Amino acid sequence: MAFADQPKILGLTLAESWRRLRGRALLAGRERLRLSSATPERLDLAPPDLSTADPTVAQEIYSGIFFFAGQCVDTEGQSPFAVEPPTSKWEQELHSFGWLCHLEAAGGPLSANNAQALVRDWLALNARPSRSLAWRVDIAAERLISWFSHSVLILENADLGFYRQFLKSIGQHIRYLQRNVSEAPAGMPRLAARIALAYAAVCTLEQTGGTNTALTRLDIELSHQILPDGGHVSRNATLLPRILAWLLPLRQSFVTLGTAPSAEFVSAVDRMLTAIRFYRLGDGGFARFNGVSVTPNDMVATVLRYDDVRGEPSNEAAYSGYQRMALGATIVMMDSGMPPPGEVSRAAHAGCLSFEMSSGKSPLIVNCGAPFFPDHESTAAARSTAAHSTAIVNDTSSCRFKLDGVIGRYLGNRIIGGPQVVTCKREDGDSVRAVTASHDGYVRGFGIVHERHLVLDEDGARLSGRDSFLAPKGKLPRNAERDRVAVRFHLHPSVRVEELETGSDLLLWMGGGEAWKFTSPQVVPQLEESIFFASAGGPKRTMQIVLEAGVAEHAQIGWSLERQQS
Repeated sequence: MAFADQPKILGLTLAESWRRLRGRALLAGRERLRLSSATPERLDLAPPDLSTADPTVAQEIYSGIFFFAGQCVDTEGQSPFAVEPPTSKWEQELHSFGWLCHLEAAGGPLSANNAQALVRDWLALNARPSRSLAWRVDIAAERLISWFSHSVLILENADLGFYRQFLKSIGQHIRYLQRNVSEAPAGMPRLAARIALAYAAVCTLEQTGGTNTALTRLDIELSHQILPDGGHVSRNATLLPRILAWLLPLRQSFVTLGTAPSAEFVSAVDRMLTAIRFYRLGDGGFARFNGVSVTPNDMVATVLRYDDVRGEPSNEAAYSGYQRMALGATIVMMDSGMPPPGEVSRAAHAGCLSFEMSSGKSPLIVNCGAPFFPDHESTAAARSTAAHSTAIVNDTSSCRFKLDGVIGRYLGNRIIGGPQVVTCKREDGDSVRAVTASHDGYVRGFGIVHERHLVLDEDGARLSGRDSFLAPKGKLPRNAERDRVAVRFHLHPSVRVEELETGSDLLLWMGGGEAWKFTSPQVVPQLEESIFFASAGGPKRTMQIVLEAGVAEHAQIGWSLERQQS
């Protein structure tokens, strides 16, 4: 732990301690009160679930087989809530009840009976709020949303006793979230809780009170978390379709009830729909920055059907900190932003000035991305600067987020240090896109500012770049003789590399026979192994191009990628 980071770590620790202390005090108060407030008498609305559903999954659930987060569990006749969960992620998906969509898709009495039986099992084992994972705020919120969306299925032909028990639990969830939402971790957990309470407001038609309050506070949370350019405050693009999959049914519920959503609500939805188009490369997937893993293409396609504007994406997301350069069939995305703040940085990456590139529908240059089935080791590796297509100085990440021991577990490995000043300038013309950006993430440790200049021209057939490593005043760094840099270009697993006789050129073969030539006139490119984490089938081996040099000899490194004629 660097000495300069200690005051910030102390402040973060105190803030987290206060949040947890207030949460425990509230929980103690709830246990004394036993959440005895009003219970809704009925449910007046069941918003649709936009999740992609598969009736064959329902068949597995009938058989007691539950496949979540890459883990398959055969309950062998037991309740899934009584078996030992293989991973925390599996347990989270089980308790969130998102899988009810598959039973709904299958339809029929068998699905209804299974849904009802599984809800009964959950109520028998987890009825009262506790500190267990089942009652973590975000999981409770997702469960409540799922129960509202599939309430018709759950209550089909239900007896009066179960009906009352289910509504009692609905009321209990509402009160639990009302009392916990302010102390929930910032970011998605708090937003999920606000959305769930808004669902409660429209689905119970004020039976539990606070309808206007719930919708107003959702608007406030949306204004805090959805940036003016439509990005999320965490800078993770894959959160957008997930949020929209909750908000769009809520918007439809307003129409059903004959009321109009607020201006903030409408604006947030429209901004996010526009942002989704901005973050997509030629293959339709999101560029892999700051926690992006596998793009949920089915969900993206579903929510984009609600986009009435369908405008062209902009060139820049200034508030989110990303640049987009598109010419012809080539798209280049670049991270030009600051690390996200505080708690919402827990999954953020040290990838400032990294870029991804696609040609047509084929990705070429990528970042390693976040693991689809994360564990501690792979997540830490994916967050490092070395896992991104950018420059790394002295094998040190540009952000500091790894804290060992109790403090690391307490703060959840949020970013505690990194770039403080990130500059970006665009110069676009009719036939050229140019971006010059810099960050000071290496100034404190090595006195080096990393500046990257990218130019896309020739109708998208050429991308040229220049990486500079100079002191803040433009001179050589004080220890330039000892400083070494590595400029990395991670290749998508579908790309095949051929070394040319020139020694400074590489031929990159893409799907469909398209080829791009990589040239580095100053530094001989080296081929090294890499790993692509963002794959639904697990990590894949791939290659990376590395330009490694001493700063004293090569304070500036130029390179280019040029499409070759067939």
